[in-house]
Amino acid sequence: MKRIYDECRSNGVKIKFEPIKSGFLVIFHRDLAIAKAETPREDGGINGGINGGINSLLAYVENNPGKKTADIGKGINVSTRTAERYIKKLRDDGKIEFRGSKKTGGYYKK
Repeated sequence: MKRIYDECRSNGVKIKFEPIKSGFLVIFHRDLAIAKAETPREDGGINGGINGGINSLLAYVENNPGKKTADIGKGINVSTRTAERYIKKLRDDGKIEFRGSKKTGGYYKK
């Protein structure tokens, strides 16, 4: 807990610990101006969300090579079906490829 507190403090993140019945609750306060600046799409609508998802999948595959579709979906917090759609788009664009057998293979960035 001390490391979390120290790290937050050194990065200017306000943190609060509140006791509850079963332990304690940690609350991180975030500056809304920063949160809005970090939003990846200004007026992207649906396409902004999809492109953001595809970009996060590409980054996940780059950082975790050899993962299967279900693992990738869990890793980026989307359903397996959504991960399959993103993977198809990236495969069609030539950005990722599947290597190995169906049973033991996985996706890699080209």
